[in-house]
Amino acid sequence: MPHDRRLPVRELFVGIQGEGTWAGVTQVFVRLQGCNLESLGYKSCRYCDTPHSRPSPDHSGDASTWRWSTPEEVVKRVLDLSKGKQIHSVAFTGGEPLLYVNALAEVFTDLYTIDTQVYLETNGTMPAALGQLLAAIPTLDYIAMDIKLPTASGIVRSPEGLFDLTDLHTRFLSMIADYFDSCIKLVVTRDTPTSEIEWASRMMKNASFDVEDAPWDIVLQPVTRRSTSTAEPPTVDQLIEWSTILGRAHGIHRVFVKPQIHQLLGSR
Repeated sequence: MPHDRRLPVRELFVGIQGEGTWAGVTQVFVRLQGCNLESLGYKSCRYCDTPHSRPSPDHSGDASTWRWSTPEEVVKRVLDLSKGKQIHSVAFTGGEPLLYVNALAEVFTDLYTIDTQVYLETNGTMPAALGQLLAAIPTLDYIAMDIKLPTASGIVRSPEGLFDLTDLHTRFLSMIADYFDSCIKLVVTRDTPTSEIEWASRMMKNASFDVEDAPWDIVLQPVTRRSTSTAEPPTVDQLIEWSTILGRAHGIHRVFVKPQIHQLLGSR
């Protein structure tokens, strides 16, 4: 079977959603192998909490840590894990799930036929793939999109050293402006300059210029301290300042500060 009808499944487990406005719900997580940012020539996010899932399935080293799975196999494993549990939704994460849009569309469609909510986590840099997905499925319950702030993520374009995800992010935001159950996540550190918050705010405003109120929730996510990183979370004063900037532009009732609760729980 060709790879475009299969998903490279890294992990499949039941856990607690730890990010965004659906934080705290019980989900089946489908973690896929491969992140498009490295193939685009970008360094990976320095705050990434799943670095093992970044390499492409074609260059990931130990193939025993993931397996190609058909849509039918993924749905069966989701149903098997759900037995005897109250599952809120099924979350697809990575890596970057939109690398596998054809197989993803099949899985989503099959899950919708059994009345299962679907949650898509994405880095917001593949608008063409998102368009292909939305054209192939009946609906999408929730989109959680990252805006990659340069200082926190450490993403720079090699070799120019330019941060130029603006166009990809803006196009992606424009496509999800009609999806009211979605959130835009900004991972922030103590070193994040206010100018980057303003940059993200302008992108969101430009993408939803014909919408009276923000069509999404905006989550400021303080970076989680890790032994592999020197990044420190921002101060409360910084978070209040940035919430004020975003609130004035998009409505304060749509702006939240939420740390990663699954890290506090010691969960995946």
